[in-house]
Amino acid sequence: MMYVHIRKPIDTHIYRLISITSFITPATLNVGWSATTSTSVMRVPQIDFTSFNFANIQSQPNLSPVYAYSNPQYAVLQTVTGSITGGYVLPISSPYENATWLLKFPGPALSCENINEASALYRNISDNILNATTAGIGSCARSFGYLSWVPTVPDITSGAINSLPFPSLFNISDSKLKSVVYEPPSLPLGPLNGDAEVLELYIASIPGMDQNITCPRQLPNMTITSCYMYNTSYTANFTYVNNIQSVNITTQGSFNNVSAMEVVAGVAPLEIDQTPHNPPIYNVQGVTNYAYEAVMDAFGRMFVGAIVRDFDGDQYGNIGGVTIDTNMASTPLLRTKEFNFLQPLTVTANLLSLKTLIAASPRLWNGHFIEEAANSTIPMARVIEELFRNVTVSLMSNSLLQPNYSSPYAPPDIPVTQTHYALIYSYAANTLWLAYGIALGMTLLSILLGVVSIYHNSGFSYMSKFSTILRVAHCIDLSDAIQPEDKDGKDPTPRYIKNLTVSFPPTEDTVRYRRAKRDSEGEQLRQMEGN
Repeated sequence: MMYVHIRKPIDTHIYRLISITSFITPATLNVGWSATTSTSVMRVPQIDFTSFNFANIQSQPNLSPVYAYSNPQYAVLQTVTGSITGGYVLPISSPYENATWLLKFPGPALSCENINEASALYRNISDNILNATTAGIGSCARSFGYLSWVPTVPDITSGAINSLPFPSLFNISDSKLKSVVYEPPSLPLGPLNGDAEVLELYIASIPGMDQNITCPRQLPNMTITSCYMYNTSYTANFTYVNNIQSVNITTQGSFNNVSAMEVVAGVAPLEIDQTPHNPPIYNVQGVTNYAYEAVMDAFGRMFVGAIVRDFDGDQYGNIGGVTIDTNMASTPLLRTKEFNFLQPLTVTANLLSLKTLIAASPRLWNGHFIEEAANSTIPMARVIEELFRNVTVSLMSNSLLQPNYSSPYAPPDIPVTQTHYALIYSYAANTLWLAYGIALGMTLLSILLGVVSIYHNSGFSYMSKFSTILRVAHCIDLSDAIQPEDKDGKDPTPRYIKNLTVSFPPTEDTVRYRRAKRDSEGEQLRQMEGN
């Protein structure tokens, strides 16, 4: 029963309205994100190619010392290896969970193209690989499937560049090939001691590795890709959403090719102008060139080497098989169209792999394994270029390769846009008015019914208290008498009681009410006489 008092303030009815509207939820409630942005200038991870944390430069303490490039620093090796192996830009820390910024900086890049099969260089490389195939053993005892090498300078005095994978076999007569011991390419950086030659990397794909046929026919469809380093302009757009990184990298233009700078000499080898009365002018480009060399060196270490199939075994009696003398298999380069033939790794000729044997004889093993055909259509040249771009940007992830902001060559701060997200709730206006209009109407109807009820009860109101029910029920008249055995109120209720009619005689006009009144007055007189 609802209790209504006409003197209650209006806010009481508003509270009742709220409780009613909870049962009439608008159906067009929409939850969305509201994004607000703010931009501030601050420091973010960048690359400092003027840092000596890239290249390991060794020197000889003489009167006129000589400084020579040795190898990449550990920070470069770790970063390059991680980026190439994963095939993506390594995680770079962001000042905010949701932020964007744009970096523009000069940096190294690779340009890769396939060598024309009609060129003299292609023919020379083919002949050199065929010579290495027969070197030291019999005809076609080994077959190459993958080769990667860098140009070298075998003769320091002449300074001539040799772009062949096996320079030691160059100009060796056929009679001397039998005594040559095969060794895979080992130099990851080249050419050194050259005449300002550009840094290059060669990669050859030789699908005929699996063919146990004569040597001249083992090199059909061979692809030789040449990659050289150049200096370009990078644009890297960083976006972070809930700390999830997304980097869009583009390069534009070519400033110059990057050549090897192995040795510098002098007491102050990095000064361009050493005139005493002038302020020193430093060779910033030379220091940057050393950093580029270190990156190219670390990059080449992931690819230089060979994958070779030995058909006859070695001199120690080991059976033939495949020798993987390169880190290439740990990179996405394995999943390019030029190297589909390398997957899966099986044995041919007079040997069978266990996998091939089980496929031919299912009774040997009742297990099952996943088989996936290698059908990549991605060209090798594009993959190498993308891997190098990822490597360059990934250098920002290592704190040792970031700028020291006390250096005069430190880059400036950049604008960083931070995004704040907040939940917003939206309703359709018509549905909202309909819901609360119904609620308001129900509230007003309840108030009206309460006022009418009070009016018909001569201005009195009733509450759902036990005493109220007892007082009202005391003088009611039933249409039939209740049997004595049913007055205890136990269940189940008899059927005749369910059909009784309850009537409320007018006040002051019932025998029972008058008897109750006399009993009450008599009780009061007896109490007064007793006192």
